[in-house]
Amino acid sequence: MPSKYQSLTNHLASLALERWNPSFDEIEKILGLSLPESAHKYQAWWGNQRQGQSLSWLEAGWIVTSLDLESKQVTFARKSVPLRTPRLPKESTTKNRQHLTYAWDTSPELNCELRLAWAHAGAVQLVDGRLTFPPDIPAAPGLYRMRIRNNIGSESRYVGETDNLRRRLTWYRNPGSTQATNVRMNEIVIKALEGGAEVAISIVTETAWFIQDAERVRADLSKKSVRRLFENFVQVAEGDAAIESLNR
Repeated sequence: MPSKYQSLTNHLASLALERWNPSFDEIEKILGLSLPESAHKYQAWWGNQRQGQSLSWLEAGWIVTSLDLESKQVTFARKSVPLRTPRLPKESTTKNRQHLTYAWDTSPELNCELRLAWAHAGAVQLVDGRLTFPPDIPAAPGLYRMRIRNNIGSESRYVGETDNLRRRLTWYRNPGSTQATNVRMNEIVIKALEGGAEVAISIVTETAWFIQDAERVRADLSKKSVRRLFENFVQVAEGDAAIESLNR
């Protein structure tokens, strides 16, 4: 735990209360220093993860149960105290039990921003009746986007994620009979190219970031859960009624 927050730990440990609702000013007086700007701006600063400043209340046996950044007030409660402790009848019903909640199952609001930048990899072409992708696609985890623009200006788009971009695009070129999505996209792209459309492929391997508490951290696209998060983010952020989505 950061030593500069030790006085807050000592204060919480000395309280005979079950809950404490101080203002930020009160906390600053106890600490003898100003809270950082992130404490005034971000819910996550007041999280109950066992790291950093949160250890100053967790190690004293307290957790944050509510926070009002506008009024600059926070509520602490002892870990063992439920948020509500309703009296249940002797023959408790499931409906009654649903009203019982616990302080340890709460946390401040999560706050995170996603950013991503596409790198144009080149054109998808049709050679001898087969799809041909740009030769320098890396065998790396990441995201890919195929944009199809026909000769009258209308556009469609497919966004995907994979642990190996080169291999994934090869599957579109040579889809297996059981690979329904690969077969479908192979047919769509070939038909579009035969009709005179232009097909562009863009990728992301490193240019994806999380921004939390004003800190920018590169997203680890080797993790499928992270790739799926950004895949869905792109579909929402780039959503346009004028562009047909080919994702299902």
